[in-house]
Amino acid sequence: YYIGAYRIKSELEDLSFRYLKPDIYMSLLEKNKKIEEENKNLLLEMKYKIENILKDNNIPNEIKVRTKNIYGIYRKMKKGFALDEMHDLVALKGEKLSDIHDLFSLKIMVDEINDCYRGLRYVHSLYHPINSKFKDYICNPKTNMYSSLHTTVFGPEGRLVQTQIRTFDMDKIASFGLTAYFDINKGDARKVMQ
Repeated sequence: YYIGAYRIKSELEDLSFRYLKPDIYMSLLEKNKKIEEENKNLLLEMKYKIENILKDNNIPNEIKVRTKNIYGIYRKMKKGFALDEMHDLVALKGEKLSDIHDLFSLKIMVDEINDCYRGLRYVHSLYHPINSKFKDYICNPKTNMYSSLHTTVFGPEGRLVQTQIRTFDMDKIASFGLTAYFDINKGDARKVMQ
């Protein structure tokens, strides 16, 4: 997390969780697959509408649909519970996956920072946002240099969907961490990092 290698971090978390708590992992995996299938058309509809409104306003983009990793779901569901391992499954049965505001997200990638803010405007024109869930990590990047706009909106049928809007370079950095700077900046990476 601290070096920003999110993709590697998520894979390691899920692999570890699968072997350390296999029953809980499998239970959450099954529930997650079911809820993904139930919401697939809704997410594709949102993706289609956002792609079109951005293209109509001359914002080239690429959108990916993402579901939170299994360990991330477990952490969110377990928040607020101070139970030992024996009670994990019981605690999780009382929580609903669909209540997690960032269970699903649309990752919108654009060319320029200005397009991130313009894109946010168009997303909010289509879907009503939850004001308390808006984060501007472009103006205020995280300590690991993560940059993006996050907003949670009410999608079709009132489904909560997090939307992340960032440039393609910001996405590389979010996925691969500090090593992405060497790819993005080629020979000038050391100057950028200072």
